[in-house]
Amino acid sequence: MRRLTLFLAFLMIGVSYLAAQTKASGVVISAEDNLPVIGASVVIKGTTIGTVTDFDGNFTLDIPQDASKTLVFSYVGLQSKEETAKPNMRVVLSSSSQSLDEVIVVAYGTAKKSSFTGSAANVKADALSVPSVESVDKALAGKVSGVRVASTTGDPGSAGEIQVRGIGSISSSTSPLYVIDGVPVENGNFNSRASSNILSSLNPNDIESLTVLKDAAAASLYGSRAANGVVIITTKKGKEGKVNVNLQANFGVSSMATNSYETMNGIEYYDYSKLALMNYYNDRGGVSGFNSPEDYALAQLDKRGLSRVNGEDWRDYIYKHGQEQNYQVSISGGSAKSKYYTSFGYQDIQGLARGTDFKRYSGVVNLNNELADWLSMDVKTQLSKTDQKGYRDQSNQSQGIGYGTPLGLLQQANPSKTLKNENGEYNAVLMGRGINPYYELNGKDKFLRTENFRALGNLNFTVKFTKDLSFKTTNGVDFSNAFINEYWGPNTIDGGGSVKGMGQTDDYKVLALTSSNIFMYNKSFKEKHNLDALAGYEVQSYHRNYTQAAVSNYSTDKLPDLSVGAPSRALGQTDKKFLQSFLSNVNYNFDNKYYVGANIRADRSSQLGADKRTGVFYSVSGSWRFSQESFMKAASLITDGKLRASYGTNGRLPDSFYGHLPLYNFDGIYGSNSAIYPSQPANKDLGWEQSKNLNIGTDITLADRFNFSLEYFRKYTSNLIMEVPVSSSTGFTTVLQNAGEISNQGVDFEFHGTDMLKSKVKWNADFSISYLKAKVEKLPGGKSMNLGDGEFYRYEEGKDLYSFYFPTYVGVNPETGLAEFLKDPTKPYSADNVVNDASKAERSIVAKAYPTISGGFNNQVVYKGFSLNVLLTYQFGGHLFNYPEYFMHHDGRRAATNISKDVAGNYWTKPGDVVDNPRPNAGGTGSDLFSTRYVKSSDFIRLKEIGLAYQLPSSITSKAKLGNVVFNVTATNLCFLYAATKNMELEVPLNGYRTGDTPLAKTVSFGVNVSF
Repeated sequence: MRRLTLFLAFLMIGVSYLAAQTKASGVVISAEDNLPVIGASVVIKGTTIGTVTDFDGNFTLDIPQDASKTLVFSYVGLQSKEETAKPNMRVVLSSSSQSLDEVIVVAYGTAKKSSFTGSAANVKADALSVPSVESVDKALAGKVSGVRVASTTGDPGSAGEIQVRGIGSISSSTSPLYVIDGVPVENGNFNSRASSNILSSLNPNDIESLTVLKDAAAASLYGSRAANGVVIITTKKGKEGKVNVNLQANFGVSSMATNSYETMNGIEYYDYSKLALMNYYNDRGGVSGFNSPEDYALAQLDKRGLSRVNGEDWRDYIYKHGQEQNYQVSISGGSAKSKYYTSFGYQDIQGLARGTDFKRYSGVVNLNNELADWLSMDVKTQLSKTDQKGYRDQSNQSQGIGYGTPLGLLQQANPSKTLKNENGEYNAVLMGRGINPYYELNGKDKFLRTENFRALGNLNFTVKFTKDLSFKTTNGVDFSNAFINEYWGPNTIDGGGSVKGMGQTDDYKVLALTSSNIFMYNKSFKEKHNLDALAGYEVQSYHRNYTQAAVSNYSTDKLPDLSVGAPSRALGQTDKKFLQSFLSNVNYNFDNKYYVGANIRADRSSQLGADKRTGVFYSVSGSWRFSQESFMKAASLITDGKLRASYGTNGRLPDSFYGHLPLYNFDGIYGSNSAIYPSQPANKDLGWEQSKNLNIGTDITLADRFNFSLEYFRKYTSNLIMEVPVSSSTGFTTVLQNAGEISNQGVDFEFHGTDMLKSKVKWNADFSISYLKAKVEKLPGGKSMNLGDGEFYRYEEGKDLYSFYFPTYVGVNPETGLAEFLKDPTKPYSADNVVNDASKAERSIVAKAYPTISGGFNNQVVYKGFSLNVLLTYQFGGHLFNYPEYFMHHDGRRAATNISKDVAGNYWTKPGDVVDNPRPNAGGTGSDLFSTRYVKSSDFIRLKEIGLAYQLPSSITSKAKLGNVVFNVTATNLCFLYAATKNMELEVPLNGYRTGDTPLAKTVSFGVNVSF
């Protein structure tokens, strides 16, 4: 009986205890995409009691009787929220990306956006993981104001070009500095014969966030390398909680995004060529051996193998449909003290041009460990191998389009011939050459292959001496081994003839070591005074070893190995450079209202003259968070806002390792002996290129949902590093000097709206627009300079950078059919001021290349499980030089080159014709030389990206024990909504040079993302 009484007593106590508890349960949803938030923190307010959400965003939590009934919900990147505990809760967390309290990664650390006095833009992971984009630089297009992205070619694996707030230099690199997980890394192109991209070794799916530092206050801590801006990339890391496995697969198909390179068909080209030959005969007063213009024309057409029939449209064979595959798997998780993230990725892109492709194998292991309360360690490792295959291109903007390149073959292909003859054999279809372009581009008999193995790794230790003082050491390794192999078979168009085959290998080994050691101090005084500071030392060494071997006269066309040919060239070179830096930063704010900051960095570089090696760079900045003032309490609409300003300096080093030294070449030959000869004069005074930056801006948030940012910037760059002409009596034509000044100024505006409809349909919008004015301020001796292919860029003091310098094309005279150019472009059109040959017309500045206005407009609409994303990009006020059009509008002069389709039916044949193209003439009249005829407007509005995703309901996925299952379809470069110039790619580099390479691809990709 006693035992039964005791049992009942304990049972009643337990029941009463359970009854005293409150059980809270529910799901946490992200307002941004209406998807469950995995790993969100749910904590009882005022305690450490809590839990995290599972893979469906669900949670359950028992709340003791004496505890608060208020729960605090939080997650990185989302605004925290407090709600009363109850069963079946549905908690929606809004994105903090539009809030000034967002935490962003900045130079050597992180900062709240509210306290940051510089200019920086943060881009999240989902905006960078575009299925058809193989490198992060290309994924930035239209997503950050003041940042312009373009590509010289659409071949897979090629480089994207990023310019931050204009043009940083005249003759040197304008690319920003890239920093991955705190370590500055190499970017650029190892292959001088074709565009390749070291950044494509980094898998965009492994990126957590990207920050672009745009002004001196944001970037001056990187000193000598920050003149063109800084791009900080942070890779993903594990989160506390259960093991999270994510699988992603995409498959896509692509085609040419624009109707570029359309040529005449067989009948059109035959008629055009016949007329050009007859006009040539008549203008010369006859040709020996022929009795009439028609006899001469028919004989020449027959010699080229032309017939008046329509054969193949060779563009369909040379620029085929491409395809791409992309597979990713990641595993992450961890405990409170140890977290991990690991991933493996494979991407395979078959390019538009036959025989071009890109493959990437990538792996990441990131570990974060708290070894003790005062010591933590991070280990981050990335390994990748990329394999890019294609042909030489014109990305370096050298003169001429190669005969054996895809575009060169298209121009020479006979439009009256078919792919194969009646026996099924490939026809010899190039005009005047026995080559079939389809067979030539098989990827075996001719190729240019770039293989790159890259290892990025860093080991970080953070020591906390006190709660206010800590020390962090970051030690990074960036190793690349690029192996370039080019082969022209003996039977190809380039490898034939006297060459009898050509093979060449280039081997680059690059090792960059970086050690950064920073003391950090953070202290608050009397609740209103907040101070943080850092001071440190950084050193970087860079070692590059290069070897080259080349052979010719292959004994067989069956093997591409160098041992099959006769040696013709061998080169070897080792380069080294070093950078030593001291840096410091101080930030103070009073009551989270008034902020001031200062940076200083001293760099010492081996790339400069002995007396000029040290450069000191600094910035000062301040902001006023006026929304925190008492007089703003009544302005309930303005929930946050600040005014900010900054001024500072950045620097830039020469591209060359030893530009300050007198150099000799040792590869000369004198008779049968080797020879040594001077190759570069010395300049012991070669110093830093320096830019001074002013930035004034304001950030305003309305109703916690609408954020506006407006900035004015001015960047003035002096001591430009340029090749300056010198007297030939010195034995040289130029010397590398500091001479010249340029300026960039403009306005950036951004708008971000979150949940703008406040309904079940979630609409988020991001709009950016930038205005830019870039001009030449000073040149050596005040003298103007002509640079570029054919010297068609003109640099004059007070004029725009990248100004085109051409004769002015007026049009076609309806009576004579001859092209007309202004003899003196400063005078109006008249009979006395016209010439028919462009070489006899004076040149003048006719347009600028860079766009005045550019930006993007991104929209995301979410309803239940559906999510729609639409990105528009645009630019206005710029021009391009259409180099391919120069070759394809030759007015009959190039005997074995087809003509652009737009010329058909639009050329002069008789007096009175009002047409765009002059009278054809096989002998040429100077009408097709460089002129404004090939300068076009590059204005456009483009549907850059559109994606639709659908997430399966948890009621379905939970039965299969899965987390999120998302299906998606994405299209990139879908169409131009507006194009000032039709039938060509308008997304050209900032210098406006449209190369003779593969245009961008329009890609439609289908994918699925599964987590469990």
